[in-house]
Amino acid sequence: MFHKPNPFGSCDMGQIESFERKFAIKIPEDYKEYLLNFNGAKPINNICPLNDNDGETSLHHMYGLHNIEYCSIDVKNRELFFADDSFGNHFFIDLKQTEQYGCVYFVDHETGKTTLINQSFDKFIASLIGEDDYMKNLKQEHPDIYARIQELKANPQI
Repeated sequence: MFHKPNPFGSCDMGQIESFERKFAIKIPEDYKEYLLNFNGAKPINNICPLNDNDGETSLHHMYGLHNIEYCSIDVKNRELFFADDSFGNHFFIDLKQTEQYGCVYFVDHETGKTTLINQSFDKFIASLIGEDDYMKNLKQEHPDIYARIQELKANPQI
């Protein structure tokens, strides 16, 4: 389900609890489990459907709990930023103690538009699509785009 676990080092419950105290937050249990077992590892399936209008994006970095600043989880406005895509957009978990607690969102860094992706981190990970499945769907739904991608792959100098 994930590439190399703990690419930035392992994480223990003491580190998580210290992080929670520092920011006065409560991290959802499913994300704690991810930190304890994978801490920054990227999912094997990494294409994230956004919605019918915005298409999809792919995960570029998954952040972990460690001292490497550029890929460490961050908290702003009770939102836990845990990943980005290759365009500089971010994914976050809502930590506000409301009905949206634990929900995963995508935020476009250019427009500020926030899109609900899923109701939990585990459901978010389960909803990700692998490249083979994505290309199969693309071939069926948008054969013209699929053909262009295949042409670019065959002739990278285009």
